[in-house]
Amino acid sequence: MRMPLSTYLRFTLGLTLLSFAITSADGQDAPGPAEKEAGTVPADALDIKVVGAAEEKAEPVEPEALTIGSKAPALNIEHWVQDGNGKYPWVKEFESGKVYVVEFWATWCPPCIAAMPHIAELQTKHSETVQVVSITREDLETVEKFLDRKLGKSRTSKDAEEEPSDESEDEPMTYRDLTSVYCLTADPDESSTNDYMLAAGQNGIPCAFLVGKTGLIEWIGHPLSIDEPLEAVLGDRWDREAFKSVFEAEQKAVLLQAKIVRLMRSGETDAALKVLDGAIADKSFSAVNADLKQMKLQILVSSEDHEEQAVAYMLQRLDDPNHDATSANDLAWLIFRLADVGRFEDDAVTARAVELAQSKIETAGATKPYIMDTVARLLSLQGKTDEAIELQTKAVELADEKNRPDMEAFLKQLQSGKDE
Repeated sequence: MRMPLSTYLRFTLGLTLLSFAITSADGQDAPGPAEKEAGTVPADALDIKVVGAAEEKAEPVEPEALTIGSKAPALNIEHWVQDGNGKYPWVKEFESGKVYVVEFWATWCPPCIAAMPHIAELQTKHSETVQVVSITREDLETVEKFLDRKLGKSRTSKDAEEEPSDESEDEPMTYRDLTSVYCLTADPDESSTNDYMLAAGQNGIPCAFLVGKTGLIEWIGHPLSIDEPLEAVLGDRWDREAFKSVFEAEQKAVLLQAKIVRLMRSGETDAALKVLDGAIADKSFSAVNADLKQMKLQILVSSEDHEEQAVAYMLQRLDDPNHDATSANDLAWLIFRLADVGRFEDDAVTARAVELAQSKIETAGATKPYIMDTVARLLSLQGKTDEAIELQTKAVELADEKNRPDMEAFLKQLQSGKDE
């Protein structure tokens, strides 16, 4: 369950970068929407501390990247709450020839809780060849209290990722019972979280790091997806380099986004734009070039000091001859949302956005109703209510069941506004 680069950038940008409510065109639920990776809690909820970036005038320290093939950092865990009933040692340095799974979780994270049965099954299956070490940055008291809770009825790793109920007459097992087969720990000083999650640019939990027989990181991802790489590592069949090439491309985008967010939060908008311009020119980011340009546009619009640049860049983006239906809709929808929330509006930009989006309607394929919806909303901003109603009526007719109610609601809004 890995997140494509463009999906990651679109999701995390909307989550952490902007100070105003902007939804991308994918928020219309067009086919292939950019959605959060199933079963993880995002970085802002995780709230990882950035090493060396706390002092007001201090120069921020870029963390050294932990990636596939890196030596796994030693563990310095404060509280070993579970250790397989004494079966497994309290690990600091990884022993050569053994395989480890270092997993990060939290008591308040439903996907982490939902993954626990699978982790327990995994440890039981490989009890002699693998050691699982599960780490939360919460305090010991919080963890102990959580472990005494009862599981929901008939919980398995395939159940829906929802937090189980506290009461169950038929199944008295507690989370302490469930996790007793593997090592479950608490590390409130966050040393391990910083050494692994922060260093690897990981943005959500649960997250597992597979440490191979030579003490190197072999794989990073959601614990529900670890079975195949784990079996390959155990059988000496794992292609580390092949996975590394895919992972590092994603990791590079993750670290770029984190750097830009840090700069924006510290008020260094010009520095963030400079970093972003460098990435836009970098061919290694070609797969997400359009998303980086969208990010730059949103940063410009979010800054009152860059209004003229924002207008100029919007017009430049609108005149880009390489737009397809999706990218045209993304840009036009952004422009509508900016105006809709009162953040930005320019007549020339709105007119050009209408022109661009309209030019892509006939070649849009399955996304046709969503581009129609976007254009109708822009037309309403221009006061062209009759044209907007005509186009929105067609959009409603073509929309799928999931998205039709929202489009119908906007159509009724247009019609009621005309009648007043």
